[in-house]
Amino acid sequence: MGNYPLWLMWLVGGIFLAMLELAVPGMVIIFFSLGCFAAAVVAAFVSEIVSVQIAVFCVASVFSLVVLRKVFMNWFQGQTSAKVSGDLEDSPDGALAEASKDFPENGYGQIRYRGSFWKAVADSGQSISAGEPVKIISWVDKRKTAFLVTKSINA
Repeated sequence: MGNYPLWLMWLVGGIFLAMLELAVPGMVIIFFSLGCFAAAVVAAFVSEIVSVQIAVFCVASVFSLVVLRKVFMNWFQGQTSAKVSGDLEDSPDGALAEASKDFPENGYGQIRYRGSFWKAVADSGQSISAGEPVKIISWVDKRKTAFLVTKSINA
């Protein structure tokens, strides 16, 4: 392995993987970095046998992935709130939008509301064409995945 000690190679590998985690989403590579750091400690202070270092790397990587990933994801993902804040209303009842896809009778269509496209269903099975203005009546379900809309008479 050249003139470099094995612990240094493990350490450099761990630093490289830690920096790679910053470029790749998923929060997985960092745990292999922790495995490298554990192998570096073993190589420096416990054993120069490569198979022991590889075993420590594997065990430490899997252990840290299983035990710490959920904790790390909570730290770095932040917290969410069920309540919408800012200028987005929790219930946009009465808001105007535009149909972006045709609504077949008793079927789902699509509206554009505040720059996003939403699944929607027409009230009373109305037929609505793309481009027509619609008025949002309410959410269709509690999960807030689709709107109930009607044709808007004041465009």
